Amino acid sequence: MFEESFGPVHYEVAATLHNLAAVLVTKRNYQEAEENYRRALSIKERLLGADSPDVALTCSNLGSLLTVLGRRSESVPLLKSAIAILENRLTPAHPELALARENLRKALS
Repeated sequence: MFEESFGPVHYEVAATLHNLAAVLVTKRNYQEAEENYRRALSIKERLLGADSPDVALTCSNLGSLLTVLGRRSESVPLLKSAIAILENRLTPAHPELALARENLRKALS
Protein backbone atom coordinates (compact mmCIF):
# COMPACT_ATOMS: atom_id res chain seq x y z
CA MET A 1 0.00 0.00 0.00
CA PHE A 2 2.83 2.42 0.86
CA GLU A 3 4.58 1.56 -2.39
CA GLU A 4 1.45 2.44 -4.33
CA SER A 5 1.04 5.69 -2.44
CA PHE A 6 4.66 6.84 -2.12
CA GLY A 7 6.65 4.80 -4.65
CA PRO A 8 9.21 2.03 -4.03
CA VAL A 9 11.91 4.29 -2.58
CA HIS A 10 10.27 5.94 0.40
CA TYR A 11 11.06 5.86 4.09
CA GLU A 12 7.66 4.38 5.02
CA VAL A 13 8.29 1.51 2.60
CA ALA A 14 11.69 0.86 4.18
CA ALA A 15 10.32 1.00 7.72
CA THR A 16 7.51 -1.38 6.83
CA LEU A 17 9.91 -3.81 5.14
CA HIS A 18 12.16 -3.71 8.22
CA ASN A 19 9.25 -4.40 10.56
CA LEU A 20 7.87 -7.14 8.33
CA ALA A 21 11.30 -8.80 8.30
CA ALA A 22 11.35 -8.80 12.10
CA VAL A 23 7.97 -10.55 12.15
CA LEU A 24 9.15 -13.07 9.55
CA VAL A 25 12.18 -13.91 11.70
CA THR A 26 9.87 -14.81 14.59
CA LYS A 27 7.97 -17.08 12.19
CA ARG A 28 11.27 -18.61 11.03
CA ASN A 29 10.68 -17.48 7.47
CA TYR A 30 14.33 -16.54 7.19
CA GLN A 31 14.66 -16.25 3.42
CA GLU A 32 11.84 -13.74 3.08
CA ALA A 33 13.04 -11.91 6.20
CA GLU A 34 16.50 -11.55 4.70
CA GLU A 35 15.05 -10.23 1.43
CA ASN A 36 13.00 -7.63 3.30
CA TYR A 37 15.92 -6.53 5.49
CA ARG A 38 18.16 -6.17 2.44
CA ARG A 39 15.56 -4.15 0.57
CA ALA A 40 14.92 -1.95 3.62
CA LEU A 41 18.66 -1.43 4.01
CA SER A 42 19.06 -0.40 0.38
CA ILE A 43 16.24 2.13 0.61
CA LYS A 44 17.44 3.55 3.94
CA GLU A 45 21.02 3.94 2.70
CA ARG A 46 19.76 5.75 -0.39
CA LEU A 47 17.44 8.08 1.54
CA LEU A 48 19.26 8.59 4.84
CA GLY A 49 22.91 7.97 4.00
CA ALA A 50 25.14 5.11 5.07
CA ASP A 51 25.89 6.65 8.48
CA SER A 52 22.30 6.91 9.70
CA PRO A 53 21.38 5.21 13.00
CA ASP A 54 18.32 3.85 11.22
CA VAL A 55 20.61 2.17 8.68
CA ALA A 56 22.63 0.78 11.59
CA LEU A 57 19.53 -0.77 13.13
CA THR A 58 18.74 -2.63 9.92
CA CYS A 59 22.40 -3.69 9.60
CA SER A 60 22.31 -5.03 13.14
CA ASN A 61 19.09 -6.97 12.61
CA LEU A 62 20.21 -8.36 9.26
CA GLY A 63 23.57 -9.28 10.77
CA SER A 64 21.84 -11.07 13.63
CA LEU A 65 19.71 -13.04 11.17
CA LEU A 66 22.75 -14.01 9.12
CA THR A 67 24.44 -15.21 12.31
CA VAL A 68 21.44 -17.44 13.04
CA LEU A 69 21.78 -18.80 9.51
CA GLY A 70 25.45 -19.60 10.12
CA ARG A 71 26.66 -16.98 7.64
CA ARG A 72 29.13 -15.26 9.94
CA SER A 73 31.37 -14.03 7.14
CA GLU A 74 28.43 -11.90 6.01
CA SER A 75 27.09 -10.99 9.43
CA VAL A 76 30.28 -9.71 11.08
CA PRO A 77 30.91 -6.82 8.64
CA LEU A 78 27.29 -5.69 8.94
CA LEU A 79 27.44 -5.78 12.72
CA LYS A 80 30.77 -3.95 12.85
CA SER A 81 29.34 -1.29 10.56
CA ALA A 82 26.27 -0.92 12.78
CA ILE A 83 28.44 -0.49 15.86
CA ALA A 84 30.68 2.08 14.18
CA ILE A 85 27.67 4.14 13.12
CA LEU A 86 25.98 3.92 16.50
CA GLU A 87 29.14 4.73 18.47
CA ASN A 88 29.38 8.00 16.56
CA ARG A 89 25.73 8.95 16.97
CA LEU A 90 24.49 7.55 20.30
CA THR A 91 25.54 7.59 23.92
CA PRO A 92 27.72 4.64 25.02
CA ALA A 93 24.90 3.15 27.12
CA HIS A 94 22.20 3.37 24.44
CA PRO A 95 20.20 0.11 24.17
CA GLU A 96 20.53 -0.12 20.38
CA LEU A 97 24.31 0.09 20.67
CA ALA A 98 24.29 -2.56 23.40
CA LEU A 99 22.16 -4.81 21.18
CA ALA A 100 24.49 -4.39 18.20
CA ARG A 101 27.48 -5.26 20.41
CA GLU A 102 25.67 -8.33 21.73
CA ASN A 103 24.81 -9.40 18.17
CA LEU A 104 28.49 -9.09 17.22
CA ARG A 105 29.54 -11.06 20.30
CA LYS A 106 27.21 -13.88 19.23
CA ALA A 107 28.52 -13.77 15.66
CA LEU A 108 32.11 -14.08 16.86
CA SER A 109 31.49 -16.88 19.37
